Amino acid sequence: DPGHPEHCNIFTMHQAFSKPDQIAFVDHQCRTAGFGCIDCKQVLFKNMKEEIVPIQTRVKEINQNPETMVGVLKSGAARCKAIAEEVMDEVRMKVGVKSEWMNR
Repeated sequence: DPGHPEHCNIFTMHQAFSKPDQIAFVDHQCRTAGFGCIDCKQVLFKNMKEEIVPIQTRVKEINQNPETMVGVLKSGAARCKAIAEEVMDEVRMKVGVKSEWMNR
């Protein structure tokens, strides 16, 4: 039986993970009963795997070297703190609550 990709959650996921030519192919195959839902899901799984495997690989690398991530987080926190201090100094000046004793 021909399918209706516009009503299919799996086809919606193809929009996020499949290339435009694959989306068109799956749409056509579905509408013409060229293949069934399992075939459609296999194409989606292959495309999802291509996207997810590099992320999983990177997560494994990070988990094997947690001190690197801690360093990145500490560095980011220091940069954020410096920016926040500047912004808060400006806020205090504008609302009139900055005093000489508050200078850093």
